[in-house]
Amino acid sequence: MFRLMLLRHAKAAPLAGGGDKERPLTTRGHNQSAQIGQYLKDEQLIPDAAIVSDTARTRQTLSDVLEHFGGEAAVLVQMEPHVYDASPATLLKVMRHASNKTKSVLLVGHNPGIHQFAVDLIGYGDRYAAQRLASKYPTAALTVIDFDIESWREVQVKSGRLDRFVTSAHFGEIED
Repeated sequence: MFRLMLLRHAKAAPLAGGGDKERPLTTRGHNQSAQIGQYLKDEQLIPDAAIVSDTARTRQTLSDVLEHFGGEAAVLVQMEPHVYDASPATLLKVMRHASNKTKSVLLVGHNPGIHQFAVDLIGYGDRYAAQRLASKYPTAALTVIDFDIESWREVQVKSGRLDRFVTSAHFGEIED
C-alpha cells in the first residue's frame, strides 16, 4: 500500500513587495502547521518523504510540520518548483516520479490545484469526508489517500481510498 498526504500550505500573508512566491506564513499559519504536525505525529502518519513547492509559505508549512517529528523520523525532503501553481495533471506527473522506496509521501502545495487533485484521486473511502473535501479546501487542509499499488507510476485518477480529510475546524479553529 502507498499513502499520499496532500497538504495545502497554512495561512499566508497578503501579497506584498516580494512577490507571490515570497509570501510568508502569518502567526495563524504557523499555528495551523504546528497543529497539523502534532496531528500527524499523534496519528502516526509520519511520511517517508515530502515533496514541497518552492514558495516561502509551503517551505515554512513543512518546516513547522517536521518540527513535531523531532528525531523520530528522517523525512526525505524534495523541493519541487513544478508544484507551484500546478494543475492536477502536473501534480499527478510529479507523484508518478516519486521513489518507490517511499511508501508514504506528503505533498505540500497550493490551491486550486491541490484541491482538485485530491478530488480527482479519490475513488472510494470516507464519503462524509469526501463531501466536505469536495466543497472546500481551506489553508492547512490535509487529505490522506491510500492506493493499493506496487509503484507510484500506477497512481490513477479515481483509484485512491480516502482515509481522512482534516481541516482547522478539527482543532476548533474557524476555517478561511
